[in-house]
Amino acid sequence: VVAGQTAGAGKPPYDAIPTSGGRLLAAPALLTAGVTTTITINLVDNWFNVVKATTPFMPLIASVTMPLAQLDFTNDPNIQGRGLSPTPLQRTLVAGTTTFSFIPVTQSAGIALRVRDTNLTGTFYSTDTVSNAIVQANLAQALLVQMPGETYAEGTVTGKTTVPVARRTTSSRISNPRTKKASNRIPATIRRKARMVSRTPIKTRRHRIGTIRPLASSANPVTKRSRRPSPRRMKLTNNRSTNFSRTWIRP
Repeated sequence: VVAGQTAGAGKPPYDAIPTSGGRLLAAPALLTAGVTTTITINLVDNWFNVVKATTPFMPLIASVTMPLAQLDFTNDPNIQGRGLSPTPLQRTLVAGTTTFSFIPVTQSAGIALRVRDTNLTGTFYSTDTVSNAIVQANLAQALLVQMPGETYAEGTVTGKTTVPVARRTTSSRISNPRTKKASNRIPATIRRKARMVSRTPIKTRRHRIGTIRPLASSANPVTKRSRRPSPRRMKLTNNRSTNFSRTWIRP
């Protein structure tokens, strides 16, 4: 019987193992990681009556041997892995009942709690399991970095399993020596070589020099095929000292 549930003698169903019977309130309370919770273990008959074995006028159950019960956390090994609970967690029932206290540490949609008879006192009672108790996360406390190769593991001591994957940087992986994405500094000789290789040859263009048709005048009228040269062309052509490699004249 976990927190939030209430034991109920005679409450069906009776033949299911594990069973939801024997409880007036079957819905467990919401558990929180890191907060202690307590469950109750009862020794019952087929109709969920507690067998206390302490009533003198009930000879049928007066000499019942109390079992040594063990609580197992089937889907949260971090409770015992962190040393928050003895391993194994065992306790002998007194007058047909006992309690176990523990601290859940891993959030889940339903922590599985199994109680079984260890058979160490000569008893062989059936096992019961509760698996619908939800465990929610506690308040945020810190930031956790997950490196490549690591696996996030809730409830563990470090919060992670495995180890990071080793990474290696080489100069052959650098496409641009001026990039700021690499933290390793590249030698100056490699940077100069990379700049020289990355430059492409400049394509030159050979200019042709032609003659400029004269301006239109009364003595030399302009035909339909003649064109009026631009002032820049006239200026560059009239200046004989002009570098012809810089002059572009349409023929």
